[in-house]
Amino acid sequence: MTFTMSKVIIASDIRLYREGLSTALLLDGQFEVCATAADKKGVLRSIDCETPDALLLDMAMPEAITTIQTVAHRSPQTKVIALGMSENPDAILSCAEAGVSGYVSREGSISDLIDALDSALRDELLCSPRVAALLLQQVSALSGQHIENDCVHKLTPREREVVILVAEGLSNKQIAKRLNISVSTAKNHVHNLFNKLKIRHRSEVMAISWHAGTHSPQRITDSP
Repeated sequence: MTFTMSKVIIASDIRLYREGLSTALLLDGQFEVCATAADKKGVLRSIDCETPDALLLDMAMPEAITTIQTVAHRSPQTKVIALGMSENPDAILSCAEAGVSGYVSREGSISDLIDALDSALRDELLCSPRVAALLLQQVSALSGQHIENDCVHKLTPREREVVILVAEGLSNKQIAKRLNISVSTAKNHVHNLFNKLKIRHRSEVMAISWHAGTHSPQRITDSP
């Protein structure tokens, strides 16, 4: 069997950061750094040329949020990992709404980055304990607010259960185990709710869940 490495673009306006991450991914052996970029224009040019599997984006880079939004529209198959995330809950929510597929905090390690990247490429969302704690605070703040969302209210009871579990960061396999259903059935539920909610990324489920008041703070799970 031929092993195909995932293609990754690294974006940061700090050259040392770009080169350091490139070396780390090269040593890991799972990823091909097909391009690096120092700004939004460079990212979009590389996206058009390389059609990468993932983009590692330094959130300190100018126009980071608009870069995420444009990449999500132009290359929806590309998973965006937000690097050096702020501890501000609003920043995390903004990233989720923009289409981020994974997060690595400012205190995150190379190992955390690779775990987040691996999870995103499997269509899973991995939250660090620090980010999960911030999400708990955000959910608690919104607990009394139930913003109307027609798409969410059109979901079946089972699909609403799946929304909560996806928002917690569970994989399809974990959802199947939690609901005592087959993995293929779990995949079908996730696919159907994505279509109904008109979204492409699992992180968008988290944002919708917060706003619709369907997310239970007690059920958020952390990464190891």
